[in-house]
Amino acid sequence: MPESVIAIWQIWGLDLRENYGLTETAGCPIAHFDQPFPRPGFIGREFPDPRFQVKVADDGEMLLRAPLLFDGYWRNPAETEAVFQDGWFRTGDLMERTPHGDIRLIGRKKDVIITRGGKTINPQPIETRLKESSLINEAIVVGDARKYLTVLLEPSTTTDARSAEVLAERLRAEVARVNADLARVEQLLAGHTDNGYCAAGPQAQS
Repeated sequence: MPESVIAIWQIWGLDLRENYGLTETAGCPIAHFDQPFPRPGFIGREFPDPRFQVKVADDGEMLLRAPLLFDGYWRNPAETEAVFQDGWFRTGDLMERTPHGDIRLIGRKKDVIITRGGKTINPQPIETRLKESSLINEAIVVGDARKYLTVLLEPSTTTDARSAEVLAERLRAEVARVNADLARVEQLLAGHTDNGYCAAGPQAQS
């Protein structure tokens, strides 16, 4: 959930919290258990029971141990073997942990982009920031093995030929808003296509 959505509901007095769980975990092994109005952007801490454990793999992937973990995928032993590592369940999610133990999700491992220059980019935070705009329904960042990142934007509204350029200009402004908080290698330049989608083109990188 976008941090701005959580923040506004908390300002209005609703103690809105993000938790984390998967079908494979049969519940929420990570949550805000005793932290009222937690800081937006964090999913909490592991369940307060020593049988529930969370650690970060060398590549940043979240690994879990818990008594409620599933036994395996139905009639798929190869996939089951692939998601377990020495008794730890490989979630496929990338995480970071603060010195206080709070956990933040930073993307999906399979979605990580490695540019031609060897830069590692997690596209999900960029996409989430773009979709905070009321003008954008969907945003997909691509750029694996390329010199630059590109994002395809699906507008939340349709336009005729006369208003298409106005919409494109407003979308470019939204891209600029997000770019302001991004490192140079993550930044995008805005353009648009003729099929109702807008795209961000290459940003020169050193």
